[in-house]
Amino acid sequence: MKSTLLYIFILFLIILSKVLEGQPTFTYSRSTTDDERIFDAAEDESGNYYFVGRVYSDDPYYKAAYLLALDPNGQLIYENEFQLTDSVSYFGSIYCQNDSIIIFGAKGSIADALINQLWMLVLDNSFNIIYNRSFTLSECYIGDIESTINQQGHYVLCGNLTIPPQIMPDIFLFEISPMGDSIRSTILAYAGIQLEFDLLENREGGYNVFAKGNFPDGPNTSGKIVYLDSAFNYIWTDSIPYDLKFEHAAKWLSQNTFLITGYKNIYSPSFHEDLGIVKVDQQNNIINQNHFGKLADTIDYVGACSNLDLGINNDIYFGGASNIIPEQGLFQYESSWILLTNLDTNLNLNWQQFYGGDAAYYLWGLKATNDGGCLLMATRYDSNIQDHELDIFILKVDSNGLLTSTGQDFNIPVQQLSVSPNPAQDRVNIRYPDIFG
Repeated sequence: MKSTLLYIFILFLIILSKVLEGQPTFTYSRSTTDDERIFDAAEDESGNYYFVGRVYSDDPYYKAAYLLALDPNGQLIYENEFQLTDSVSYFGSIYCQNDSIIIFGAKGSIADALINQLWMLVLDNSFNIIYNRSFTLSECYIGDIESTINQQGHYVLCGNLTIPPQIMPDIFLFEISPMGDSIRSTILAYAGIQLEFDLLENREGGYNVFAKGNFPDGPNTSGKIVYLDSAFNYIWTDSIPYDLKFEHAAKWLSQNTFLITGYKNIYSPSFHEDLGIVKVDQQNNIINQNHFGKLADTIDYVGACSNLDLGINNDIYFGGASNIIPEQGLFQYESSWILLTNLDTNLNLNWQQFYGGDAAYYLWGLKATNDGGCLLMATRYDSNIQDHELDIFILKVDSNGLLTSTGQDFNIPVQQLSVSPNPAQDRVNIRYPDIFG
């Protein structure tokens, strides 16, 4: 009997190792005296991961675009701060296509205190520069960048910019060919503040910009969908359903339905904010809706840059941060958690995981991976040892949100395999993370 149990246990471990081998997990951190943030990620056909963002230094002063590459196990492949002479810069979006790494960002002059050039950098898979393009918009300050690839294979960038002496931002769109040629651009300039959060191309052409602001004949709601034609001409504005506001992300779920995320005000039993998500048809009619958080009185923020992606089985990854104190901004004194939910196509919860709790964590973005898992791009701040500078913190979890190896783990909880009783006689109980679903 004991030999049979031993055989079953060894067989189980072999199966377990094979499953985990197909879904490596890790944590990776970059902790310096500088302020570091990751805004976007991409994966190549070999399972390597590429991350872009920026590094800010106060002494000596510089703000530099940042590129990081990790192998499937979270080991460092490449790292570079693009410190351009007399310039400030950042990267906001990245793609891996045809053995090339395509990066979009912005840069400007330190002397002019402007970031007024869109920046397209294309590298080969050895990180050699293939070509380097810049596009000057105007005397402005480009605040952030979202992007999509349209049906023509062109890159469409959308973001916020401020034109001095104006202090309120407007929304810009810019279309670029794969060879780096400028196709068209526009600025949606209206009275007051216009903020964009995400961009989605329509099935029939044209674009939906998920935004906040004042638009011609627009509804009096916080979240808005701004409809543009394929030449970026304004058509009309509608409300984002489910009363979602701020930090919206959007994804097509099927040929006729798409998802929108954002903050969701919850008023019962007490007021708080949750992570809200809604599924709508092409006419913006609600099909399903749901919201998620940690506790009834906890403030939960959706991820700032990208908080939504689709897994390989059409499951939905949706994430943010829990226990946020809005008055403290990014540099929280209270501990917080990275929150990741996995949903089915009707927005029912498959599972929910929390990571952190030992410092202040904030989620900037997430990306579903080709092995069924998910990348989480976060920052970590410990007010006991840091002075208003954020550290990069990256997690790669498996398809059940589990960390099966710890890497550079900052005490992130990991469910472990347990066997009882030990020694066993007639029966053995094996408890393990639900990697088999």
